[in-house]
Amino acid sequence: MSSFRRGRFALGAAASLCTLALAGCGSGGVMHDGGTALKYDGHSVSNSQLQTAAKDISAFVGAPIDPAIVAGRLAVGPQIEKYAAAKGQSPISDSTIQAQKPKVVLSATALEALRVDALISSLANNGNLNNASLQALTKKSDVTVNPRYGSWEKGKGMVAGSHPWIKATPKAQQPAVGGQGQG
Repeated sequence: MSSFRRGRFALGAAASLCTLALAGCGSGGVMHDGGTALKYDGHSVSNSQLQTAAKDISAFVGAPIDPAIVAGRLAVGPQIEKYAAAKGQSPISDSTIQAQKPKVVLSATALEALRVDALISSLANNGNLNNASLQALTKKSDVTVNPRYGSWEKGKGMVAGSHPWIKATPKAQQPAVGGQGQG
């Protein structure tokens, strides 16, 4: 069963990959397009897709899952899949994931994140993935994250952003309308 069920990675020592760390958010790897949640390996995920995936996965595992954790799984996915193939690990199909809870309808984004999560668990359980190799894979991932979800740090993965993530800009003083205020 997927390690999302436990609300954490299969690798306890690798929890920093996608769980929110207490580090601040730097400007590198942070996007400023409000409609996009995540860009990685030529893929783009909208805020709506990520929020829906988190909701679907929460229903699937029976516990709330933070969208930032889902974003982290998606972001490292292409590297995990390449690594798994090199280790002789077969990919995990959508039908294998869906068969675990056939009554829960999963979006394509949720299925992708759950496939990656299951692959991470399988690799770890087979002794083919450890903290060092997982961190190395995050260094290879080119990821840009909407600051609402945190930021991506190579070698760490998802880290918490500063909150509030939207910063108000002071309004410039407007000139008086219609000559008011002029003596």
